[in-house]
Amino acid sequence: MRASPLMEATVKKLGVRLSPPSLLLVYRPAAAASDRLRKMPVKSLTAASSCARVAQELRDRHQPHLDAVPQRKLLKMLRILQEGLSGGPVGEILPRVEAEFRLDPNEDLNKLPTDQLERKKAAMDEHFLRHVVKPGHPDFVYDLRQEFDGPKQSSGWDEQEEEDDDDW
Repeated sequence: MRASPLMEATVKKLGVRLSPPSLLLVYRPAAAASDRLRKMPVKSLTAASSCARVAQELRDRHQPHLDAVPQRKLLKMLRILQEGLSGGPVGEILPRVEAEFRLDPNEDLNKLPTDQLERKKAAMDEHFLRHVVKPGHPDFVYDLRQEFDGPKQSSGWDEQEEEDDDDW
């Protein structure tokens, strides 16, 4: 993970404890020689609550400690806790939550509920930022143009039609 500017610490691990529902954060303060563990109870989480809202409440309450934790990772841990409230085995919870946060290029995002769509968008943003090549990077090329191989299909929307501008 990364270092938090306010706390001047490095976050090592983020995990969960199902009973009682808690986030566990292992971090190392800048001046310390050993790691520390912070337990953060998650009291407002229910099966129907919004993980984004609970994540914001946790960030407000434990601000210096959670600054360095990516939002997507925090949401994923809260979803594990939320699924754990039903009492199912961890072996079934983890694959189900992993599937929610996995990006599938063939998945129809128009059919997803809003909360799952937001998770997928956050994952896409994170993936994009991890792979973006900006000016100053050795692999940056200005105005890169590339031809793609494969069958070309005509789509009807880009064909020129004989329209009269006066009809508008």
